[in-house]
Amino acid sequence: MILGEFDALPGLSQKDSPVQAAIAPGAPGHGCGHNLLGSASALAAVSIKEEMETRGLKGTIRYYGTPAEEGGGGKIYMIHVGLFRDVDAVLAWHPGDSNAVNLKSMLAVNYGKFRFYGMASHAAAGPERGRSALDGAMIMLTAVEFLREHVPQETRIHYIISNGGAVPNVVPTFAEVSLGARYPDAQVLEGIWNCVMKCAQAGALASETRMEFIQGSTWRMSCRTTRWLMFWAALCARLVVTTTLRKSACSRPSCRRRSTLLSIHPARTACRWTNPKAAAWPPPISAT
Repeated sequence: MILGEFDALPGLSQKDSPVQAAIAPGAPGHGCGHNLLGSASALAAVSIKEEMETRGLKGTIRYYGTPAEEGGGGKIYMIHVGLFRDVDAVLAWHPGDSNAVNLKSMLAVNYGKFRFYGMASHAAAGPERGRSALDGAMIMLTAVEFLREHVPQETRIHYIISNGGAVPNVVPTFAEVSLGARYPDAQVLEGIWNCVMKCAQAGALASETRMEFIQGSTWRMSCRTTRWLMFWAALCARLVVTTTLRKSACSRPSCRRRSTLLSIHPARTACRWTNPKAAAWPPPISAT
């Protein structure tokens, strides 16, 4: 199977130009070369089919368009309904500056929305009667910033305030934080996420607001052994074909620009993958 990923990110509408120039200002568009993924994968599927016919090889080559690559987790839902159940191998690629088989694992990811509900009042005439949902969100995020010092080094936490109120002279009755956390090991990520949840609960407690959590997409490795990955790496390495995209008058290899054609793409699923050698996190705290 070959995956043809497609997606769009808000505000990335872009003309065919090396400088930033939107087709429609504010409209969505592709990021980091994802405009190439679906079309190149479709071409690869057709090319493999033709090669199989030429050589008289038996088998089925399947092409799947996989939506919502950026944050929606389209492949997760496709896996759950069984679309990958009878598949022997899945190949994907990503634009890059070299041809290579990628043996690196992906980061486990958890996304969610934290919604805070307060009580509206006039911010000048009666602020003491209100409870600011935005205060709850900001206290949460302040706690998250302090948390960064005490999580494993490879941790990634990123967020936006997707709703912070309507006007400054009204105490916000609603605020929303969209937050994602990443770590190489899913079990460790669970401990990190529990600490993020405590930050959100602390924000609601300190601001006397109510916090509601909405679970988003969760991506975790489904390949359970390094030996399995190494097997596919060795197989794919025999299939990689070096293609020069742009000729140069210079004969040095560094002057030639290349692109990755085939690579391993571990399936992102909601199932659990853990490293038995990973230390438990957070570590237990004993009273002194």
